[in-house]
Amino acid sequence: MEAKIIKIIFTFFLASLVCSCSLNSRHFLTLDDLLRGDFLDFQHNNITREYIIHIPDELPKNPPMVLMLHHYYGRAEQVMWYLQMNEIAELNKFIVVYPQGLRDDYGVLHWNSGTTASQVDDIGYLEELTKFIQFKYSINPDRTFIGGISNGGFMAYKIACEKTEMFKAMASVIGTMSKYSWDSCSPSQPISVLQISSLDDDVVPINGIEQNEWGWGGAPEMDIIINFWKDFNQANDGYQANINDFTQGFYYKGGINNSQVWYYKVDELGHDLPKENKHGINVADKLWEFFSQF
Repeated sequence: MEAKIIKIIFTFFLASLVCSCSLNSRHFLTLDDLLRGDFLDFQHNNITREYIIHIPDELPKNPPMVLMLHHYYGRAEQVMWYLQMNEIAELNKFIVVYPQGLRDDYGVLHWNSGTTASQVDDIGYLEELTKFIQFKYSINPDRTFIGGISNGGFMAYKIACEKTEMFKAMASVIGTMSKYSWDSCSPSQPISVLQISSLDDDVVPINGIEQNEWGWGGAPEMDIIINFWKDFNQANDGYQANINDFTQGFYYKGGINNSQVWYYKVDELGHDLPKENKHGINVADKLWEFFSQF
């Protein structure tokens, strides 16, 4: 068991290096721009939590808001850096929030998506932070969205299951549902779902994670998860439209309250973000293309 745990720690560590290093050269924002002063404090359960917020110039009344969650071993400034979603927010006038996770029982920065190695109340933190920012900036509650990368995607699914009424849509990029979320998921209303999965991901395999150390695995293959959300939303108008030779797109529309499910299968990706010049997907653009419909 100890050897398996060490292997999982090392695997997610390698995944964090992929997420934080291999994508950076194509973007304009540098880490030198990301000073500690960019972080704001938020008190939850007598614990000081942190987040970064980007507010575009000339923000309209009741703007949309997107929460973006980092990966395992990750930090808020990393996801802001390599997604470059602030640029999309400036063009489309929505607020972006990058919350920061705490350390789990192994000392790793994470989101508690239902693992047994964490007692952190991330559901409560994200709920209260969302309400606070909605109130402070008069955010449209019907246009509040959440997305995450890898472990952040796990957390976005947990939010979709437990706090469905707070978010109009969610997105998971190279993430999936934890066994805890899969076994206990009981959404209160339809919620639109975007999933981007890698066909050759050995960290979060598209065919499911057989081992369940810490609660990471145990959920079924992604096709079954997508069918769950498609059926729950009653999004029965489905079609396939491939982006290129590497990326297949599956779209399910016509659901309750205009809910939809978008599902991308990407080849030759590993546990990484798609590259626009190869896979035909810019993640930040795709997220807003999806969220902006609602």
